[in-house]
Amino acid sequence: MNDASRKADLQKALAEWKKKHHVVSDNDPHMAFVELWEILMENSRAADPSQLFRHEMEQLTEIGKTFSKQSGELTCELRTVPKMRNDLWLFPYFTVALVAVLMLIIGMFIGKLFL
Repeated sequence: MNDASRKADLQKALAEWKKKHHVVSDNDPHMAFVELWEILMENSRAADPSQLFRHEMEQLTEIGKTFSKQSGELTCELRTVPKMRNDLWLFPYFTVALVAVLMLIIGMFIGKLFL
């Protein structure tokens, strides 16, 4: 089966699908998906399978290197967290005291306005 007959069969199937599902516009998202699928199929047939495999393996290697680098950075950051937690231990007490003082001041102003 050559490319011309394959494309003709695909176009015939698409026309039947459009008729069955009442798709009248070429701007339909489903048709855009079908066109993208056609492009993918044409490109995958044109390329050598061994080259596709090699390209995918290179991409996976790059992704693995990036993941390894980011996980190393995250590990270093997580090791510094206990030090920061000890430094910030006083922060909740300060916040509670500050909020209590602010509420007292606001309460006094509201009391002066209504009394």
